[in-house]
Amino acid sequence: MAWITEPLTFYAMLGAGLGLCLALFISLKRENARLRHLLEQDRRLTVGKMEEFRESMVRLQHQLEESQPDIVTAGDSYAAESPPAQLAHLHKRSLALRMHRHGETAEQIAATLNIPRNEVELLLKVHKTALEQA
Repeated sequence: MAWITEPLTFYAMLGAGLGLCLALFISLKRENARLRHLLEQDRRLTVGKMEEFRESMVRLQHQLEESQPDIVTAGDSYAAESPPAQLAHLHKRSLALRMHRHGETAEQIAATLNIPRNEVELLLKVHKTALEQA
């Protein structure tokens, strides 16, 4: 009860508390700045790797065009017809294979992805054959 009557003790405790809050605030700001710096480095690295990948894909495309121009032009006309349908099909295919690896049956996969069961079975057979040949 003496601390209530002694205002100096009260102000000393208040000052110590405020000092600790300030120290905590400063340490949090430093940690935040460090994490932002690391995030920016990671973003730059990712952008750089993406650019490298894009350049290698362009190089490969040019090499393919030079080696087999008739195949590339046929593939380009097919890709120009329906890119969203192709992407959706590839996405469903990868999902179906992933679901199969997790132990789901062809019927469950077909119902989940809203595709015919025989298409799922064919996909699984082709995938199994490709794995056996590899």
